[in-house]
Amino acid sequence: MSKKGGCGKLPPSFIQLKEDLGLQDIWRHRHSRERDYTFLSKRHLSWSRIDMVWGTKLITAQVVSIKILPRLHSDHAPIEISMEDKRYSKGEYRWRLNNMLLKEPRDQKRYREALSEYFQLNKEEDTDITSIWDASKAYIRGHFIQQNSRKNRDKRDKQKELEERITALEEKIKINPKDKESTFNLEVVKRQIESLQLEEIGKKMTYIRQQNFENANKIGKWLARKINKRKQQHYIDKIQEDNDTYLDWKEIENQFVNYYRKLYTEDNIPKEKVTQYLGKQNIKKISESQRERLNKKIELDEIERAIQRLPSNKAPGPDGLTSTYYKTFHDILCSPLQRVMNSILEGGNVPQTWEKANIVLIPQKNTDNVKVSNYRPISLTNVDYKIFSSILGDRLKSVLAERIHEDQCGFLPGRQQKENIRIILNSIEYYEKNRQKEVAFLFLDAEKAFDSVNWFCMLEILSEMDIGFFFMNAIKKIYSQQSARIIINGQLSDTIEVKKGTRQGCPLSPLLFILTAEILLDVIRKNEDLKGLRTKNNSYKIRAYADDIVCIIEEPSRQIMSWLEAFESFGEIAGIKINREKTKILTKNTSQTQKEEIQNKTGIEVVKKIKYLGIELTVSNAQLEKNNYDKKWKEMKKKLKTWETLPTSLLGKIAIIKMKVLAEMLFLFRNLPILRNKKILSEWQREINKFIWGRKRARIKFKYMKDDIQRGGLGVPDLQLYYDAAALEWVKEWATLKKTRLLALEGQDLYKGWHAYLWRRKGFKERNFSNHYLRKALLLTWEKYKPRLLRKTPLWLSPLELEHKREIPRERWLTYKQLLKIDKSGTNLKSYEEIKQIEPSITWLNYWQIRECFKVDNQIGFETSNTVWDKVLKLETRIIKVLYQQLLIWETEEVYVKENMILWARECGHTIMLEEWERYWQKRIKYTYSTVLKESWYKIFYRWYITPVKLAKFNKGKMGDECWKCRKMKGDFFHMWWGCKKIKSFWRSIKKEMEIILQKKLVFKPVYFLLGLTDFFTDLNNEKLFIYMISAARLVIARTWKTSEVPSLEQWTLKLLDIQSMDILTQIISQDNHAGMKTDWSKLSIYLKEKRNWNI
Repeated sequence: MSKKGGCGKLPPSFIQLKEDLGLQDIWRHRHSRERDYTFLSKRHLSWSRIDMVWGTKLITAQVVSIKILPRLHSDHAPIEISMEDKRYSKGEYRWRLNNMLLKEPRDQKRYREALSEYFQLNKEEDTDITSIWDASKAYIRGHFIQQNSRKNRDKRDKQKELEERITALEEKIKINPKDKESTFNLEVVKRQIESLQLEEIGKKMTYIRQQNFENANKIGKWLARKINKRKQQHYIDKIQEDNDTYLDWKEIENQFVNYYRKLYTEDNIPKEKVTQYLGKQNIKKISESQRERLNKKIELDEIERAIQRLPSNKAPGPDGLTSTYYKTFHDILCSPLQRVMNSILEGGNVPQTWEKANIVLIPQKNTDNVKVSNYRPISLTNVDYKIFSSILGDRLKSVLAERIHEDQCGFLPGRQQKENIRIILNSIEYYEKNRQKEVAFLFLDAEKAFDSVNWFCMLEILSEMDIGFFFMNAIKKIYSQQSARIIINGQLSDTIEVKKGTRQGCPLSPLLFILTAEILLDVIRKNEDLKGLRTKNNSYKIRAYADDIVCIIEEPSRQIMSWLEAFESFGEIAGIKINREKTKILTKNTSQTQKEEIQNKTGIEVVKKIKYLGIELTVSNAQLEKNNYDKKWKEMKKKLKTWETLPTSLLGKIAIIKMKVLAEMLFLFRNLPILRNKKILSEWQREINKFIWGRKRARIKFKYMKDDIQRGGLGVPDLQLYYDAAALEWVKEWATLKKTRLLALEGQDLYKGWHAYLWRRKGFKERNFSNHYLRKALLLTWEKYKPRLLRKTPLWLSPLELEHKREIPRERWLTYKQLLKIDKSGTNLKSYEEIKQIEPSITWLNYWQIRECFKVDNQIGFETSNTVWDKVLKLETRIIKVLYQQLLIWETEEVYVKENMILWARECGHTIMLEEWERYWQKRIKYTYSTVLKESWYKIFYRWYITPVKLAKFNKGKMGDECWKCRKMKGDFFHMWWGCKKIKSFWRSIKKEMEIILQKKLVFKPVYFLLGLTDFFTDLNNEKLFIYMISAARLVIARTWKTSEVPSLEQWTLKLLDIQSMDILTQIISQDNHAGMKTDWSKLSIYLKEKRNWNI
């Protein structure tokens, strides 16, 4: 412990260890309000507690008591700790299907026959279809349990046999330690034991959703640490309620059960009050076509599509059957499942297993996790129920997308949270320029909104919409009887009856919630007494992302109570209550006195800063960069420093950047493209590059590193290009003109149309355009790429919109695509009469304006081909990805053919066609998930390794440049890997063994053996085996780098066995059960058995 300024401080290395392992001070954990000491400094006459016991959350939870005892025999006080493990006293086992049981085709066949026989024997004439369906799950579960037990027994027998062989070999080595053959055989048997454990490793890897791993034969420690950290994060070892602290696991469970039992108890809301309130709202009925869409019988293809969409590796519901089960046996299960679903639509009961769910508790970010209310309950429902609810959800989603106002941005196609952020930022800009107007932004927090929705209210809304008989039956059956059990620290609680709320985790849940919330939003919009932001033709009062609601309230001192009364009136019938503690108000153009008045009147805190949908907002947009970008990068730098200590490979570090850094930065870019000073991104990119290279000199140029993997790059994210792509996604709205309300607010002070600022050359300027925090940043990015994106006049351009005044808005702006006649004779403007037929509101003045614009634009010419920007304008999803790929192509076009490609062609003595390189980049590099194998090839391709020639150059001739192996020739890169006689002899011996394994004559060329650019394989499996075998050779050569040692055949064989394990593990964690995708290793097994009598 270090001392600084008189205060004890733990060393950084221990703090890092504490965070990595999830350690906590056990005495402090159990005595949070007490003070005690273990040591008295006689020199300073001061007490301190420097004797501590630290443990993980799991260990801490087993501590019954911890005491500091009197100092009797030392200057330090002893600590007494008592522990007892009570976690598994209930002994209830939660079964989950082991997906590995479905990997083998012969096992699949057995289960398929059992299922087919079951459904043939059990007919609906005798029993209800829902009972037959539930019983089928119990029946197949018995088969799975039986098969799993058999496999485990066989595995134990095999392991026992291998352990006996290890014992015998070790006895031989004890007698003769120089017995190389026994030592080698011992290594082989150890690898056989490791291969038996691959299935268990694969299960754990899918549990932590890890697809990229370092190497399979040393994965155990890394995996154990990863899983342990996940368990620590989710383990609940303390709960505080009403000034009481609960540490015992049973007491903790009781606190959660009591809380959720109370939460899910039906509210005493009079039904008459609900019907009366909804009756006043004049809820619009759905159209006949929409009703028909919702109520048609469920077809087999709908079920098939729903099954294929199911995500893999998600935790199953109480029945334990995974999505893999339904994907594997969909051809048998779809038909009876269809009958179950249509039976429900007709008024039949849902299967009893659909009424049940397990609840997992997810701690909310930035909250005190010792409070029960700060956990989010996610319902794990059975997969068959999810299939049904996703089909209903898809139908309902199509109706709601047409029905629900654009103010709601949550869970509907084509709507994103960035639209809400954009409206708020534009509102702040509006009030920045209209300082005479007072405004408050009310950020509502509804207490457990999803879990509090009143079922009767929700069903009445559907009834008022006249949703249809069949669809209404389904919703009523789902929301009539539900129960749940909470998973706390891996244990199931007692059953809780659920009488309200929509299950979080159910595909229908968010849609039913936003349908209910839309009543509130509509009430606010229609109430003219509630004043929001108002431009000439549009009103902006409220925005929502599911239950995240923000209100724009003008004259807040006078108005805000009326707004709150409207929310509370709705809450009384919907069961939703405002959480005043978490609800916040942000005011602009108000005095301190007014702020205090608002706070006292409402009981809601008026803040200077608020986090909404992940973005920190203030009353001045000038603070956005500091509060979001600067703050986020400080967090990222801290994380990068932590990750630097991890023993991660080059590709592992790139994966960290993609998964951790890019994901968080892209969230900011997508929701807040407001950077004006782009140098900040260059500084961040430098920090990322330093992290990738361990703060050492880079061995590969950054332009190569960031290039696309399919062009031989490593796919390192370029932050600047991602930011530019995100900004261009926002600019897209200026071009399409579809989001009229958004554009009306964003451009409410402009004199020209949006297309004027996008198209007109630099001679056209309007200072007012850049006097806006958002517009200026976006325009800077647009101007950067405009020469590439628009070489000629685009056909999407609207000359009338370009010239129009803001006070003359139109619903529809005619573009050149509609206004022009383009044929062999040239490009001509249509006549006034022709245009009048397309748009009757066009006047002679409008036509004159169009004609004048056409004269100017025709001089430049019109773009008749389909450009990148044209493609982007048509996209609704994946816009940033498409833009980034295009910007990356432009950025890296000069390095499409890389220097090392030319060097390899020169040294191999012949031209290597670009198609050969591309075949490897786009296909063969994907044969494995193992970063070790991928990295091996990249290091060869980019000539990574430091050779004697390079070292001599670095040391300015003070070191020799001769080869480390032969000590005769100059050790350049090609010589060290191929030209050296000793290395070439190794390659020849490897070639000989490979020919025996593959039963094929091989041509001895470096382009084949070093680079793997083969062109002579017709059999995919042989090609894969060839790639694996040369990879093993490269790896063992690299292991003896900088030494005079030449690898042996035995080392190559052991490395090949390691690669075999990696490949098997790849297949285990892969979700594709197709037999043709697997590598057939039988040729290697035959070779080893015949050569050394090994039964691999």
